[in-house]
Amino acid sequence: MVLDEVGVQSCKIERAHRDGKTVSGRDRHLLVKLSFYQDKVSIMKNARRALATKDYYIVDDLTQTDLKEKRKWMKQVQELYHNDVKLRFSGGLWRSIDGKPYKFE
Repeated sequence: MVLDEVGVQSCKIERAHRDGKTVSGRDRHLLVKLSFYQDKVSIMKNARRALATKDYYIVDDLTQTDLKEKRKWMKQVQELYHNDVKLRFSGGLWRSIDGKPYKFE
């Protein structure tokens, strides 16, 4: 099970279901709502490393506002990445590796 792979021994799933219409040759998203926020934090912390060799991944669902903010700076983030500046999107802001909000110019 995926939870074992990301190092979560047990968590309470409130509900889970597939998203979208069935399309031949394409997998559908699986949406999962966890009962406890701390379970989500544990899963998200370990998911990228633990699932690096798998054919699937785990992402956080963003609000429309956060998604808009993330997309707004995507090209600049890609350019920075090629210049060895690593950023991540968390809490509605692009952040540097140390977790401090990054200021775009």
